[in-house]
Amino acid sequence: MDGTATERAVGTATERMGSGWIVTSEQTRSSRPNAPLDRGERTVSVVNGLLSHTDVRPYMGYHVVDPEDLDPVPDRPCDLRRVSEAADLSQMAVNRFSADPGEQLPLAYHYHDEQEELFFVAAGTLAVETPDETYTVEEGCFFAVDPGSPQRAYNPADADGSVTAVAIGVPAVSGDAHAYDPDDTDGGDDERGGA
Repeated sequence: MDGTATERAVGTATERMGSGWIVTSEQTRSSRPNAPLDRGERTVSVVNGLLSHTDVRPYMGYHVVDPEDLDPVPDRPCDLRRVSEAADLSQMAVNRFSADPGEQLPLAYHYHDEQEELFFVAAGTLAVETPDETYTVEEGCFFAVDPGSPQRAYNPADADGSVTAVAIGVPAVSGDAHAYDPDDTDGGDDERGGA
């Protein structure tokens, strides 16, 4: 449905439309004709088999996610909680990492073909190794990584305490991460490499 004033009726189901609207059929509204609109609902009337939209309210979605309520991802070098699915996000990957001294965040030193990454340090100090230098990212600061740029984020073994960081990757793609070997000029290629 493209949002025109009238469209051919296709049933009584409610479905999320690409334009950000949810269309609800006349049968759903007829059961409570004077009730206020729910989020993402349109009231409709049927005229000669066509739907006529009368009231429109856009789909709105909000989510509060406490990472402590999420299960840690097993077999990781530090505590990793994947926030994206719980927040119903499909366009970006969001992960919360907590690393004790000596732990790294990703499985390996790696780079991404397409994904841009942004780290926000919520607590502690994060070290990020790159081929050129090791960056120190203080609490409250961001660290951005372009596609094709190898990095390994970690909490140094001599750190005073743990580090907590939020990593955001856009777009959310699978199979985009590749292991990077700083001693190999080809960079290697290992699908286990990503965050």
